[in-house]
Amino acid sequence: MRVLITTFTYHPNKDGVAIASIELAEGLASNGWDVTVATALEDQPGNAVINGVKVIRFDFNRGGFNFDSASEPADDYRKFVLNGNFDVLVSQCWEVWSTVCLLPIVDSLNAKRVLVSHGFRMHVYHWYPKFAFGFLSWIKKLVLMAKILPKIISCYDSFVVLSTKKDFRNFFDHWLLQLVQPSKIRIIPNAVNLNLFSDDDSSFRAFYNLDKDKIVLSVANYCDRKNQALSLRAFRKANVPNSAMVFIGSDFNDYSESLIRLDKKLEAQYPNGKTLILQGITRDETFSAYKACDVFLLTARSETQPIVIIEAMAAGKPWVSTDTGCVKAMTGGLVGKTESQLVRIIQNYLSNENFRHDMGMKGKKAATEQHGQALYLERYEHLLKNLLGVAYRNEFSL
Repeated sequence: MRVLITTFTYHPNKDGVAIASIELAEGLASNGWDVTVATALEDQPGNAVINGVKVIRFDFNRGGFNFDSASEPADDYRKFVLNGNFDVLVSQCWEVWSTVCLLPIVDSLNAKRVLVSHGFRMHVYHWYPKFAFGFLSWIKKLVLMAKILPKIISCYDSFVVLSTKKDFRNFFDHWLLQLVQPSKIRIIPNAVNLNLFSDDDSSFRAFYNLDKDKIVLSVANYCDRKNQALSLRAFRKANVPNSAMVFIGSDFNDYSESLIRLDKKLEAQYPNGKTLILQGITRDETFSAYKACDVFLLTARSETQPIVIIEAMAAGKPWVSTDTGCVKAMTGGLVGKTESQLVRIIQNYLSNENFRHDMGMKGKKAATEQHGQALYLERYEHLLKNLLGVAYRNEFSL
C-alpha cells in the first residue's frame, strides 16, 4: 500500500510535528508500507530516501499562513500528488500549506484521506504591541478558517486527534468534529521510541561537568511561544544549591541572547545554581540529557500534547509544566499555573529524591502503556487498513 504523508516540517527539523511525522513515516516503512513524504525544501536535497522513506521537497517556506496556493510550487505539488497513485493521504495539521494547497484537488484523489491534528489556533486572537495590535492578522486567519474548515471536514475520511480534550482554544477542532462528524474521530496519542531511553547514560553529565548538580532540563526551540524566560526565572528564584538549568534549543537567535542577558541579571540576586544555554545539540545528545536530568521543565505558552514531556516520561523523569495543551491529563508530573507555583514545585522536586523517583516511575509506566512506538503504529495501521477495507485481526480501543 502506498502512503503519502504531507507535512510542512520534517527531517532534519526537531519540532513536535516533524518528530511525529518522522515516527509515523519511518515506522510504517519499517512495517512494509511504501511511504513517501512531501515537505518543504529546508535547504535539503529535493529528493532523498531517509531510513526507507522517500522524501520529496517543494519550494515552500517551512510554515505560517502566508503562502500562495496559486504559485508554481503549489502547482508542482498538486501535480505530484495527483499523479502519485497513492492509496492513502495523511495530512499533518489543518492550516498549513501542505494541507491547504491540496484543497482544489482533494476531491479528485482516489486515496483515502486522514488529517492529523496537532492543535488548532486560527480562531485565537493574539495581542501584539504594534498597531493594529494583531487584529488584521486575526481577521485574515478567520477568513482562511471559514474557507478551509468546511472543505477539509467534508473531504477527509478520518481525523486523528491526540487526546480526549475538547475546548474553544487549541482543541477547538476536536470540539467541532465531535459536533458535526463524531464518527470520523480517532484518538492516537503521540509516541516515542522507548528503547532510546532504556539505558543509563552519564556522558552528558561528564561532558558538561555536572556530576554533582541536580539538573533541570528544558528542550524547546528558542522563541517567545516556548517562553524559556519563565523557566529561567522559576529556576533562578528556586535558588537551589548545587543545581543546574540546562536549555537545549534551536540555533542561537535574538531570544536566546535575551535569555543570556536575563540570566546575568537574575544571578546577581539568586546566585545558587548554574545555567547552560546550548545550541547545535544532536538528538542522541538530547536523549543523553533526558537520562541525565533530575527534572524536566516546560513553560510554553501554547502546546497540544508535548512530545518533550512524553520523552521525559519515557526516561523516567518527573516533569513540571505550565497549564498548556492537555498536560493536566498526562502522568508523572505537576502543573504550575503561576511563576511562584513553578518555583515551589522545582524546590520540592530537587529537595526530595524519593518524590522525584515516584513521579518519574509513574510517568514511565504511562509512557510504556500509552506512548510506545509499537502501539502507536498498531493504532495507525488499524485505522489505515480499516479505511482501505483490509482485514485486520487486532481490535483495540484507546
